[in-house]
Amino acid sequence: MTVSVEARLGEEHPWCDRAQVVMLLIFMTGWGLDSWYGVTACGFLCPWMLRAAAGLALVGFGGYLVIESHELVLAVETPGLVNWGVYAVVRHPMYLGILLVYLGLAAATLSLASLTLLPAFFYAYDRFASYEERELVEALGGDYREYMSRVRRWVPF
Repeated sequence: MTVSVEARLGEEHPWCDRAQVVMLLIFMTGWGLDSWYGVTACGFLCPWMLRAAAGLALVGFGGYLVIESHELVLAVETPGLVNWGVYAVVRHPMYLGILLVYLGLAAATLSLASLTLLPAFFYAYDRFASYEERELVEALGGDYREYMSRVRRWVPF
């Protein structure tokens, strides 16, 4: 979570943006080819209505997290800790939302190729989150440590 570049209040990992573009290209290529040609897509294991409903729910919720967290960060007039809204539930709702979108797309087609990418993507996002949290602890000190003790990084329960 980068609150303000100008104020140097928490910086993104230097590779974050480039890595996200590369992960998106890898995922969409693998998912698209697998979904179209069905090499490892196992849609036959589950009715398409269930897959579509699960995929749509995950993509919708993931999209909500991305949009809501982005709007909250942009709405802050003075650089500081954003700890309300979706940030009161998980510390990295934007990254979690992106991962849920990937999971929803993979679930919609039951693409094993896509599902096998997700642990590596989660690892990358977890590293980005760790880097950013170190930056925020340095910038905000006890306030961010207290926030970390109250709010979980990925799963709210």
